Amino acid sequence: MSTLKVNTLEEATAGGATFYTAKAWVNFNGRSTVAIRADGNVSSITDNGSGDYTANFSNALVDANYAFLGSLGNSKNAFVRALTVFATSDEGETPYTQSSTAVRFVSAWNGTSFDVGLCYIEIAR
Repeated sequence: MSTLKVNTLEEATAGGATFYTAKAWVNFNGRSTVAIRADGNVSSITDNGSGDYTANFSNALVDANYAFLGSLGNSKNAFVRALTVFATSDEGETPYTQSSTAVRFVSAWNGTSFDVGLCYIEIAR
C-alpha cells in the first residue's frame, strides 16, 4: 500500500474548491462501558458522566481552532431518534473544552444529559 502526501487537494476545474479532510472521527457506544467501534485519530473516549464525553486524539492537531460536528442516535422502543451533540453544558451556559489533544462534549434532550448508544463525532480543520 502506498501513501499519498499532498499539501492541498483541489477540483480539476478552474477555480475549483479546495477539499478538506477530517482530522479525527469516531463512532462509539456511549452507554454502559463506553467503547469505540471505529475511529480515525481518536485514541480513546473518556466517560465524564451521564451524556458527557471527551474524545482524545491519537495525534495532536495543530491548534484548537477546528470545527467539531456530531450526531447521535438513540434506539428505544423500536424506533430511532436523531439527537444533537452540544459542545457546551447547561444549555449553552458553560463551554466545554476544545484543545489540540481532545474535545469534550455533551448529549442532551430538553436540557437533560443522557448516555447514547450511537455516537458519531468528526473534527475538521
